[in-house]
Amino acid sequence: MSAAPLGARRVARVDVTPEQMKIALKDAELMLELLRDRPDEMRSLYNDVVAGRTDAVKETATRIGLSESSFRERGGRCGATRDEIVSFDLAGLRTTVPR
Repeated sequence: MSAAPLGARRVARVDVTPEQMKIALKDAELMLELLRDRPDEMRSLYNDVVAGRTDAVKETATRIGLSESSFRERGGRCGATRDEIVSFDLAGLRTTVPR
């Protein structure tokens, strides 16, 4: 019997539709745009997330347009489940910040 690596999980097969892929691509483009055009703010946002400074995260995310509503307006979906949260994956850190 072999042991699975720590943290390994079994996942069910998920079929992704062409529309879902289109949205995922747009989300990636929007995140890349933020990283390219606003690197200092994205770095600050990341550091604030790690430090648990949620008020600073909310302020920066709102200012730079990192929100579900902003992404939806531009054809993406940001990954949030509702418009009241900011959700992003930066350098492998999945983060959701309540508004």
